[in-house]
Amino acid sequence: MGSEAARAVPTSSMRERLWEALVRFAAQPEVLLAKLALIVLVVLAALLLYWIVRGMLRRAQARLELAAVAGSPAAKRRAQRAATMLSLMANLAKWVLLLGAIVEALVIAGLNLVPVLTGAGILGVAVAFGAQTLVRDFMSGFFLLLEGQYAVDDYVALNGVFGRVEEVGLRVTVLRDADNRRVYLPNGAISSVVVYEQDQLDWVLECPLLAAGDAPAAADAMTEVIKAARRLYPGYFLAAGEVTTADTPDGGALVRAPISVFPAQEWLVKEEIPASLRRTMQARELAMPEGAAPRAYQDLRHFPQVGTRHEVS
Repeated sequence: MGSEAARAVPTSSMRERLWEALVRFAAQPEVLLAKLALIVLVVLAALLLYWIVRGMLRRAQARLELAAVAGSPAAKRRAQRAATMLSLMANLAKWVLLLGAIVEALVIAGLNLVPVLTGAGILGVAVAFGAQTLVRDFMSGFFLLLEGQYAVDDYVALNGVFGRVEEVGLRVTVLRDADNRRVYLPNGAISSVVVYEQDQLDWVLECPLLAAGDAPAAADAMTEVIKAARRLYPGYFLAAGEVTTADTPDGGALVRAPISVFPAQEWLVKEEIPASLRRTMQARELAMPEGAAPRAYQDLRHFPQVGTRHEVS
């Protein structure tokens, strides 16, 4: 009985103190208005400062992009990494200014922040034990950005997932894959990183012929196979050039076409298209030398500059 009364006393006194505070505010409205004016000024100052910082970072990012256009590929990559860091700095500035404005507003309102900060510290320790994966993602993201392993617009393969980097944050990295899907990868789960120096790989598709007279028919067959591949794999197949033919000293001919594909998608030009072209050649009874087959290689120096050209539309 006595214990219940003892517990009721603090509750009653607390209610009385709250009521007294409300009465004081009602009796002195000018104090309340002055504090509200200060809070509004703090918020406006934070917004103005954020607008200035964001404008400076955006101008710096624009200058980097202009320098990258006229620079070398290495300069472009450095500019991309710097632009990624500037974007992260803008996000950090936003949150720092927001939290700073909230804390200052609470101080102006007369709130004692010591119990709040103490409770937040205890809560932070509890959350840290329960959110170790989230902490790992943030730490990994910080070191990824610090080391500059990749940046926005880079073509990468993260954990075997290929795509173009759309966003690099402290927690996740966002890729746009070849099927035009956004892939979100937690930074803490990224264990392997492959960065491609070029955004596309150029190959030469080549088919040898036993008789030079079959060259026009073989060129038509290669054109149809390339068109079919572009319809089947629009997200992987970037471009195809003109089909050319060239005679060989042994009375045969070579049919060639340049093809560009995304990095990490070489299977299309190394396996899928040559196999389809071989089936088409066999179906049309176009003979190839014994033991020869369509192939793809990356040496564009040997691409013929003269010969009969067949446009691939």
